[in-house]
Amino acid sequence: RVQANGTVTKIAPAYNFSNPNALSFDSNNRLLVAEAGNSILRIDLNTNNVETLATGFGIPQAVLEYNNNIYFTDNQGYLYRIQPSDILPITFPAISNRYISYLIVGGSQGGMVIHPNGNIYASDYNGNVVMVSINTKTVTVIFNYPGFQTRGLALSPDKMTLIVTGYNSNEIAEIDLLSNYASILTNNSVASNKLAGPFGIVVSNINFPNFIKP
Repeated sequence: RVQANGTVTKIAPAYNFSNPNALSFDSNNRLLVAEAGNSILRIDLNTNNVETLATGFGIPQAVLEYNNNIYFTDNQGYLYRIQPSDILPITFPAISNRYISYLIVGGSQGGMVIHPNGNIYASDYNGNVVMVSINTKTVTVIFNYPGFQTRGLALSPDKMTLIVTGYNSNEIAEIDLLSNYASILTNNSVASNKLAGPFGIVVSNINFPNFIKP
């Protein structure tokens, strides 16, 4: 945790983390961790207590909460849901916890975001971004660029655009969520070769020190 004054402290210092792949917060301000060691963890930031929500899953990629349910993806490309009524931790293969029975993003090495309207967006390493409707459980491919190696995902502040990082091509694309039209937002020609395997990404409309708001 890095505070505004620059103070750096370790979260849950007694826990032996393997390789945290993704972080997010739940509605109670607890930290959710997709732990590549095989687990989904929840950390109380007041006590540093670490709770295991899921275990045995191969390299979890992303984790988010929506309407008190926790959704996560593994590197095979399955999407799982943990409900408040589930006995924890759920244990692989936990087939009953697969929100969609089939692979939604095969070979997932990427991110996930949940739109306030109840659509889940997830990416894989093969150049795909899919949209999963929480309401209908339908899966739609909205982005397909083989070789792009989609990784990080983020929503624009107005929730109208999805930002996607291309790991191997050193590019960042944007997808208009009304039309699903995709275009390149920036690449190394524009970024003076500052992009080197872009992975995770966040988007903010705040003017942070030492950053220039476009």
